Amino acid sequence: MNDKSVLSNRLKTLRKESGATQATVCEAVLQQQYFDNLNIEKVLSNYENGRRKPDYETILKFAEFYNVSTDYLLGASEHKNEKNLTVNEQTGLSDDAIAALGKISKTFTPEIMDLLNYILSNENAISLLIDINNLSLAHKNTKEYYKYYEGLPVMEREEQFNKDIEAKTKEVIAKRQSGKYPTIELAPPDYEKYRIIIINEKVHSLIKDIVDNFDKKEGERNGND
Repeated sequence: MNDKSVLSNRLKTLRKESGATQATVCEAVLQQQYFDNLNIEKVLSNYENGRRKPDYETILKFAEFYNVSTDYLLGASEHKNEKNLTVNEQTGLSDDAIAALGKISKTFTPEIMDLLNYILSNENAISLLIDINNLSLAHKNTKEYYKYYEGLPVMEREEQFNKDIEAKTKEVIAKRQSGKYPTIELAPPDYEKYRIIIINEKVHSLIKDIVDNFDKKEGERNGND
């Protein structure tokens, strides 16, 4: 994707995300006298569809209007502004996740924010996320399992699978010792069922932790009354 198409796509996406009409953007960013007798809504449409590229002064105005950096508009950065870049470097969160958390902090009560902070720092919650990720990988890998072995005679499948897993495990151990963490590419069909059981157990553990934490805070509040 070239710079022009990145710019046009982001201009269009940002306008739609903001809920602004073309008329609103034109009034805020584009000046009629600058474009002589041209229809400025058509000028904006040309920018958003990649038929024309705005000059740098106009790009600056777009960046200010949408509260993003010019680097983001021009495709030099995947983060809308420096603040998001800093948060991403510290947490790994995407711009969408940062925006969602921002909305949560403005919308929900302090009690909900306390709960969110507790969940994000809870070991069971973190472990749960890892297991959900493993389950999604297992689903993909189970399909690969059937595809990989469907040509083998039934009696040979398990034996061959065990040999492959043994070889793959040795490969994984060797790579992990060198500082790499690959995913095992094959998973037996029952792996998904096992992972779902583990996830259910960790959900219950997380809920218990949340309830215990709530009871603890209630006790502290009552003790202070």
